[in-house]
Amino acid sequence: MKRLGVTAVVLVVFVTGAFTGFASAEQSANAGGTNGGHNGDRPDDPGTFFLNQSVNYGERVAVSNGIYMDGTLFPVDAEYTNPVWPLEQHMMYAQDVEVTADWSDNLVLHKWRAGDKIRTEVILKDILDPTITIYTIRASFSIDMVHPVTGVVVDDVWAGTTFDGLWVDGVTDAYSAEVNQLGMLLYGYNWDTGSLVAGQYRLTFTLTAAPILAYPGTGDSIDYNTITIAGMEDPSLYSGDENYSLLKAGFTSSSTTIEIFLYEK
Repeated sequence: MKRLGVTAVVLVVFVTGAFTGFASAEQSANAGGTNGGHNGDRPDDPGTFFLNQSVNYGERVAVSNGIYMDGTLFPVDAEYTNPVWPLEQHMMYAQDVEVTADWSDNLVLHKWRAGDKIRTEVILKDILDPTITIYTIRASFSIDMVHPVTGVVVDDVWAGTTFDGLWVDGVTDAYSAEVNQLGMLLYGYNWDTGSLVAGQYRLTFTLTAAPILAYPGTGDSIDYNTITIAGMEDPSLYSGDENYSLLKAGFTSSSTTIEIFLYEK
């Protein structure tokens, strides 16, 4: 876990601007921010598009704010209008929610080989309204090589959390979220398997424990909403098909997992 690092300049921005209107003006450079982070071969600015959907934030700060994916604050209990489509309005929330975990079709409907660069994407959707996505600073992602029979982890390939990338100085290899071209907020990681061998790999998205109690530079408490994984879009429909790498899929109330097989190069 990377340690929390906040420069004096960032603190000034937080204190003077975080609670006046949109702290993330223009969604921090069109939703990317300066702390968007790096993972795998992601570009320096992973978010270059405006939100175009409703979002439920996993954390609430000073009653009326959620924590956005670059660490800035975003007004909740309020409507948001994408400036590109001013006629479309979306609501921002920060409340308890049950969600469906959705792994990207491109990931599960594919036959992968060792050496491939694999784009992993997970979206948490409100189970009652799947047009609402969920963002939380408590998301973590791990990749492990596992024994094909026992399921025991034989190699810890990579692990990171969204919290690791917030309020840090400079480049970070943290797990992170981004806004795609359609304006959807998702969790993404570019997995470069060039140094790996063929075998079975487990990808796990987990909702971790609350990392901090107060918002940096303010002392305002962070109230953590309950996020419960109650289902997943069913990639298991495609398991057992030799045209795909997917072997297993499952979830608990706090995690969702898939296992894939990387074939020989």
